[in-house]
Amino acid sequence: MSQELNKQLEQLEIKEAKQAQQEETKNNSQQQDQQPQEEVKKKKVVKSVRFNLEIKKATQAEKIAKENQEQQPQNESKGLFPATLPEQSQEENQTDLKPSLESQYTEEEINEMEQIKTWLFTNIKRDIDNANAKGANCVQLKVKNFVLLRKEDNQLYNRVEFDTTFDFTTIEQILLSPEEAHPAQSTLKYCMVVLFGKNKNVPLVFPYCYQKLDEIEEMQKETEQTKNKKEKKKLQKKLKKKMGNYTPNELDNWIFVNSNLKEAFHKINSFQNI
Repeated sequence: MSQELNKQLEQLEIKEAKQAQQEETKNNSQQQDQQPQEEVKKKKVVKSVRFNLEIKKATQAEKIAKENQEQQPQNESKGLFPATLPEQSQEENQTDLKPSLESQYTEEEINEMEQIKTWLFTNIKRDIDNANAKGANCVQLKVKNFVLLRKEDNQLYNRVEFDTTFDFTTIEQILLSPEEAHPAQSTLKYCMVVLFGKNKNVPLVFPYCYQKLDEIEEMQKETEQTKNKKEKKKLQKKLKKKMGNYTPNELDNWIFVNSNLKEAFHKINSFQNI
């Protein structure tokens, strides 16, 4: 009896162990099934948040683009994009001689510059009227600034910057009017520069202002006027050193720069009176 009872107890324990193992396996499978579902839910939430953010960004971008589009006509009307060709700039004949001069020069110097500016405009208007009266159809270029440069080849270059997109590499001929001295400053000279491209019927003109006395001649004049012997000796020594690089400005080398900062180099090989 005891042996049979022991067998029954062993079978019962085995059965209970199997049931416990089955329940544990079932619970594990349920937990594994729940984890993917939770991950899917999380992914859906993340996608939803990202989608909402993308919609918000797109809405903001559309709003900004609309505001820029509304502001663009106002900016254009204020002249923020002045890409005018020479043929279109005749009604805007100006030379910008004093940007923010108040912070750089005295009131007396500014007034002097304004007088020079008026003198230039008066002369160029007179010369253009005379040329047009003879059948020319001159177009005046708007000059931003001009400066005299000495390059490595020891040559002087007259650099002129224009407010136009015109390509000055197409210029084929350059004419200069006779020089004219400023009534109050004899060293300051004016001449009208005439440019001809492929279209010979439309000459491009602009006023050019320059110092007739170059650096060497000014130093000679200063040396002669100096009475202090010690100072005069210094100036003579400096002048002698400069004389080795003496090159007068013959108005034969030109650099024309348009509003795109494209440079065009031109050299006048010979002058002919016309």
